[in-house]
Amino acid sequence: MKRVFLLLIVLTLYSCNDGNPLVPDADADSDGYAITVADYGAGTACGGAILSYNNQIYRTYDGGIVPLSNELEILSSGKIGDYNSIGNIYHAEIINGNIWLSITDYSNFNEIRVLDNAGEEIGSYEVGINPGDFASWNDTWVFIANEGNYGSNNGSISVIDNEGNVSSIDNIGDIVQSLEVHNDKLIVLVNNSHLVKIYDITNEGLSLPGIEVSTNSSGPREMVIVDDKLYFTNWNTQDIKVFNL
Repeated sequence: MKRVFLLLIVLTLYSCNDGNPLVPDADADSDGYAITVADYGAGTACGGAILSYNNQIYRTYDGGIVPLSNELEILSSGKIGDYNSIGNIYHAEIINGNIWLSITDYSNFNEIRVLDNAGEEIGSYEVGINPGDFASWNDTWVFIANEGNYGSNNGSISVIDNEGNVSSIDNIGDIVQSLEVHNDKLIVLVNNSHLVKIYDITNEGLSLPGIEVSTNSSGPREMVIVDDKLYFTNWNTQDIKVFNL
């Protein structure tokens, strides 16, 4: 998911906008490249995820994840997971070959379910409000960005070890948007607090309190790290900023 960051930057900038994004020609762009557009109708754009699994593209859909055809058609017969009865799939990623799904009712129910490559559930964890982005470190830790409620400072980070124990770092800020592991550091973007937070990772977990860098009210959202530089998109300033790590 994070490796196709140019595509995700475009999706991030436009998918949650109330306005109408510029839609390229369905046959070709200005350079002659073929473009396929699939309209799935109304949905939770801010809670959608696209991922590569078993050499096929999947997206979150209908309580689980489903494969897409070459024409981006939803192949519902290949759906993995069925959690509509307990909440909404807010995010999904592949970690160590397993499918990690965040499920929320945007209030009191916030859990992570982990499925193996046969679609069988092998893990269940209670986490913070509106769990979104995931990152892992050395097959030892998985970190979950729990966004919290907009306008509050109740965003948090859930920390899950390889034995399934869960701990939490609370009150990180207002909307813990995304996180990424870089070497032995966890980089966290806090959207409505306009912060970059950086923690050292050890075999014991995260070293607190970490450090924080103000982004001057930019509203940071999504990121990728290339050559020790952090590139991140910004909702308020509508740009990409670069931070030298």
